[in-house]
Amino acid sequence: MAKANYNSEFLTYFKNPKTYEELDLVESGALKLHWANWNKLVNHLHLSIDKGEQITSVAEVNLMLDQYKEVELWIINKQGSIRSSLYELYTYYLDPRLRELWFELNEETLISFKSSSGPFIRLQSMRWFNFDIYKLFVYQKLLAKSGVIPRSFRMTVKIPMKCEFIDSVLDGIETTIVQVSKTGMLMKVHSKADLQSLKLCNNVRFFGNLEPFIRSMGKKIEASNEIFNNDVFESHNKMNQSFKLKSNILSIGNNSQNIFYSNGQEFFLFFSYDDLADLDKKALKTPMIEAVEKYEEFSLKQLAKVA
Repeated sequence: MAKANYNSEFLTYFKNPKTYEELDLVESGALKLHWANWNKLVNHLHLSIDKGEQITSVAEVNLMLDQYKEVELWIINKQGSIRSSLYELYTYYLDPRLRELWFELNEETLISFKSSSGPFIRLQSMRWFNFDIYKLFVYQKLLAKSGVIPRSFRMTVKIPMKCEFIDSVLDGIETTIVQVSKTGMLMKVHSKADLQSLKLCNNVRFFGNLEPFIRSMGKKIEASNEIFNNDVFESHNKMNQSFKLKSNILSIGNNSQNIFYSNGQEFFLFFSYDDLADLDKKALKTPMIEAVEKYEEFSLKQLAKVA
């Protein structure tokens, strides 16, 4: 990609990103950025909105959320039946007081998308939950400066990982690292069965292709771009880096609590670089952080041009 075109794509995105659109930080798309995953870009959008500029994401988010006001549902508990909408259900879910009452404490609350007489599913089952719809509410709050704190710079990735359970009869599983930041990595687990395997085994080694991060250490942005363009994360032949965690991944941070709010089909688990076993931390922490900082610094230079 020509340098002028590369820089132009950053400027176009930073001026007016679409709701779900991600910016390719490198031509291959191996590293991406979503506007909601960078506090400085969110703050820039706030300034544009305050100036009265038309930001596509604002209109798109509101339009998409409005359609869920037309999706009827019924909430049933001991107190009776409430006719509501999918929009209101997510509003209740995002209210900490109602979430504790309905989603955490009351196992008998049921919902139906058909009628007040059923068929029903348990509210706590989270089978109704759609992560893309949930993100729309988060985006709306971010853009409106309404109770959601913008997050520091983090890159979207798709790095397949093989997990081997050491000293266990459990079969290995596959997961995916989907996000890297200056503090750690976010891993997606693809099924409840795989999550159960992770729960049962404390001695797990994760294998994946993290070599591009190591090879890009100390290099300028142009050289790093070449490395990430030519080194495909998805190659199973390059899973030559591995790491272990100091403790079970479900015991780290809020992971055990956060899985409660999954839709039961995929689960997101975070671990910091300090959660890595000492030798793995020494090998991986510095190159991972350096790569994130390098692309944030470059992005900042581009953002300054549209500020």
